[in-house]
Amino acid sequence: MRNTNSDCYIPTNKCTHQYWECLICKHIFCTYHTHVTAKGVNVECWHCEALRVTELRRIDK
Repeated sequence: MRNTNSDCYIPTNKCTHQYWECLICKHIFCTYHTHVTAKGVNVECWHCEALRVTELRRIDK
C-alpha cells in the first residue's frame, strides 16, 4: 500500500526523506514512496512510472 502523507509530495521541512525529480515529467517525490522488491528498494515516479535511475535526478536538501 502506498503512503499518502501529503507532507511527502513536495519538499517541505516536515518531510525528511530523500527527494527525487523525474526527468521525464518533472514530478518531484520522495523515497518514502517506493516499492521494496527482492532486489532492494525500487524508486519510481508515480506520475509516469519512470523506473530507470537515469530518468530520475536526486535532489539534495
